[in-house]
Amino acid sequence: WAAVVRSTDPAATDPDRWGHGDRAERRAFFAADPARARALLAGTWAAEKGEDREWFLDRIGAAPTAGDEPLLEAALDDRRKGVRDRAVAALGLLPDSAYARRMAARARAAVSVERRLLRSRLLVTPPADHDDAMARDGIRPTPPSTLGPQAWWLRQILAATPLRVWDALGPPADLLGRAGPDWKDVLVAGWHEATIRQADPAWAAALLDLGPAERDVAGLVGALPPVRRAPAVVRLLAAATPPAAWLLPALLDTVPDPWPDELAAAVLAAVTRPDSRPRDAREVLKLLGGRLRPGPSAALRDRADRLRDTDWEPALAAVADTLAFRHAMLEELR
Repeated sequence: WAAVVRSTDPAATDPDRWGHGDRAERRAFFAADPARARALLAGTWAAEKGEDREWFLDRIGAAPTAGDEPLLEAALDDRRKGVRDRAVAALGLLPDSAYARRMAARARAAVSVERRLLRSRLLVTPPADHDDAMARDGIRPTPPSTLGPQAWWLRQILAATPLRVWDALGPPADLLGRAGPDWKDVLVAGWHEATIRQADPAWAAALLDLGPAERDVAGLVGALPPVRRAPAVVRLLAAATPPAAWLLPALLDTVPDPWPDELAAAVLAAVTRPDSRPRDAREVLKLLGGRLRPGPSAALRDRADRLRDTDWEPALAAVADTLAFRHAMLEELR
């Protein structure tokens, strides 16, 4: 609790504490008055220890502003990789920054529309080589074993480019449909990362329409408006290859409660398939108990009736007991 006490102490923002205080006092200063601390940090940045520079950038990166851009640009040249990586992540959240403009220029040079008589397609010209400017902006040179260098550089550029850059070429669904087979996986992967970083609902919907594949569908669902998440999850669970039970919690965590019975029915159908076991679905069943509306659930009752006299009966009964307890507790509080 010492840090909390310091952050609420009126003396926490005494300028002497910034210039001469210990690490805990300076961090408490930042927590108590982030705007003032940011201004002071610009003057002491070069003298800050590497661990402290990372700590400050973690806080700035949670909600960067245009006023942070000069400091973040300077941090791109830091000798410490952790500082550079944090600066790149924070600048990626500033769509009007010089960093965003540099990425947009690279993206436009790499992806354009080739007009044809009956239909158009995307023309992809990836970077020919990796230069110092790309390295400074956080584009890593060495690809994973599954990608070639040019595809890797292009994917990183697309992931860091503001999605509004593509508005002039057409809506997301059209762009995804124009991608040729040679580069489609790379384009989709880059746009997928950008969509999650920027929480863009139009791009998220278009990418979800491609099907679950091996992409992070939880991140895409989380980019949708809250009212659209439950229907999106229901559609995903109705697909031919729904996520395995142990992958569902991350996806379901994106849906605000209380869950509608339609979602509960889809989740129960997905986790109680013949090849599933109650212990594999333990985390999902816990979520059901906490996210469904307290009281009887038609979806749960229907599934329990179908699985009577099986290993699922006690597991589903435990969920029903949780819902009954929550209902009774709420009634006592009325």
